[in-house]
Amino acid sequence: MDKKEKMIHPSAKIHKKSIVGNNVSIGPNSIVGKDVQIGQNTIIEDNVRLDGNVNIGQNVYIHRGVTIGPPQHLAFKDYNHSTEIQDRTIIREFVTIHGSTSEKPTKIGEDCYLMAFSHVGHDCKLENNVILTNFVQLGGHVTIGKKAVVGGGTMIHQRTELGERAMVAAMIAVRLSVPPYSMVAETGKGIKIVSINRRGMSDNLNLRKNAVQAMKLLKTKNNKKELTEELSELDTNESLILKKFINSNTKYYKWD
Repeated sequence: MDKKEKMIHPSAKIHKKSIVGNNVSIGPNSIVGKDVQIGQNTIIEDNVRLDGNVNIGQNVYIHRGVTIGPPQHLAFKDYNHSTEIQDRTIIREFVTIHGSTSEKPTKIGEDCYLMAFSHVGHDCKLENNVILTNFVQLGGHVTIGKKAVVGGGTMIHQRTELGERAMVAAMIAVRLSVPPYSMVAETGKGIKIVSINRRGMSDNLNLRKNAVQAMKLLKTKNNKKELTEELSELDTNESLILKKFINSNTKYYKWD
């Protein structure tokens, strides 16, 4: 690793085989392992540990005390677990992210915001613009769609999915998958449709209208075959997103 055009604190430990882009800042006492790649203009604060096959994009900001390391899995062996953090994502203080147990990496998409003390379990996949509020805990193999928001202190069961633009309120135990464009507001309750008003959707009338049409079918059609057929007939991007979710999940929150 060439330290030219990089701002690396003398106490940071950077493996010579790691790849660090230009204009990267690495703070005091941070540790960067041999299989780590860091894109240009990324900032890594103090006491960060990056271990395993970690690929960090450009303009990422990793705050102090973050750990990216091996999965918490009893069957995990010594193969090289992997994690991918894409461009412009912000990871706040003391977040933990666990690498994959398979060839596909644990993945954090572009422009995500992971607030302090949140945890991303092994083999999770977060699409672009996802927000995890403080103390959110994701089990292994959780998938979260674009622009979804998870409230503080919420715990999400392993192998579940939060659909695109879904919202989950704070302090909820999520045991089922959450359909796109919906909201889970209370533990033990069903979904609501209020999340279509959030994160710019209210400014896009076509997107909002299409989402409402698709979600009305989810509310009124109990037969899966009829539901997916009518979603196909709508033939909008939003109806097809919901259809894909229905086909890939057998257990998900229904209307309250």
